[in-house]
Amino acid sequence: MISVIYKDNQFLVKGTFDMGIAGVFENKEYMGYNEDDIPLISIEDSLEDLREDLEGDYYWIEPLKPYLEDMPGDGASVAKILETYINDMEETARKNIKQINNYFWYQLLSNWMDCEMPFWEYKDLVLQEYRDKYTEEDYGMIYENIYNNEELISQYRALYEEFDEQPNDGSMEKTDVEALLRKMFPLFNFDKFIQTIKPDCMVFNGGCMHIQFSDETNGFFCGAYEEFDEKFTPSDWHNF
Repeated sequence: MISVIYKDNQFLVKGTFDMGIAGVFENKEYMGYNEDDIPLISIEDSLEDLREDLEGDYYWIEPLKPYLEDMPGDGASVAKILETYINDMEETARKNIKQINNYFWYQLLSNWMDCEMPFWEYKDLVLQEYRDKYTEEDYGMIYENIYNNEELISQYRALYEEFDEQPNDGSMEKTDVEALLRKMFPLFNFDKFIQTIKPDCMVFNGGCMHIQFSDETNGFFCGAYEEFDEKFTPSDWHNF
């Protein structure tokens, strides 16, 4: 949970927001948005920004409109409304974290499939039993078998309809992508990989969340960025 206060014409955020495998974002102190040094959690809007946006027809403000239907005039009251909105989003995330995680796994799979990623080159992320078993020459055969697997290709193509610009709030049944990855890529140490993922920043603009995270190798999630609405519908994935 987070807390929001209004100070020096800024909304300042303190607390945590758990985004599953993307990490737990945390401000240990109250911090505001700063383009040169963005804290882990911040609110980009000023009080005046919110007032102006509410008068327009902007997609990013729509989720906030029910919360700001009768917008108070003072920043302290608006800070509490924003606090409620963000904590409501975290509760939605908590209830549907498996689906949100699977969205990130889908994007990882998409990157691997599109690039035919030689993931075994990150030897620390290959399970020890396979490092002991295979030589360098073996990996070429494994490479061909994995990326030409008809079951994987078929399931990967179907995932687009489930995850591309679709909500991740539990309103749709979706494939367990993590289970698919673990089945199709048995060499990869997914548990160790998860431990290498670190949050970069989480910025709220109106009712939209902008999130960025990376893994320590910078080989799979490198400044991975997404924009989510209140239903965790993604709309702007970038990686690298």
